[in-house]
Amino acid sequence: MQMDTADRAAVILAIAKETLRLTTLETRNSDDLDFHDLSVWYIREALEATYDAGFLAATERKREP
Repeated sequence: MQMDTADRAAVILAIAKETLRLTTLETRNSDDLDFHDLSVWYIREALEATYDAGFLAATERKREP
């Protein structure tokens, strides 16, 4: 079973909030709100969380009958 679009968006937003400290991923048409300075360790943490989420989703798909 593939993750639906709403679930996927929720996972992505949760990773952005938890690891990148972003409140939203929506475009707000303001440089101050749409562009952020991020440390490499936050970016690494977000990429690792994204990889782990993808790995978990793929593993769960393989277990389905």
